[in-house]
Amino acid sequence: ERVRAMKVDRIIAICSGGNKDLVMENGATEVIDYANSENLASFWKREAGKIDCVYDAATSSGKGEDYTASSVTLLKEEGQYVTLNGPASLWLRKIIGMEKK
Repeated sequence: ERVRAMKVDRIIAICSGGNKDLVMENGATEVIDYANSENLASFWKREAGKIDCVYDAATSSGKGEDYTASSVTLLKEEGQYVTLNGPASLWLRKIIGMEKK
């Protein structure tokens, strides 16, 4: 909802189909079901370099997931990648100044 308040036109959520209603109720304008591998692959390809900001709440959320590399390909040149959990190595690189913006 806060992002919508900033007049962001497009909020894309990648989640399971079972969570579609929840994320739509919380401000998403589009939902990509990660269980549909064909649609997910199409999304990564179609949206490459077109996204202003990726907020990743799935990477390192408990089952060893890492969407960092694929998420970063979505960003525009000046885009921002933010991860909620992130692997320890990412946090360490950020702290010592070795992580790219």
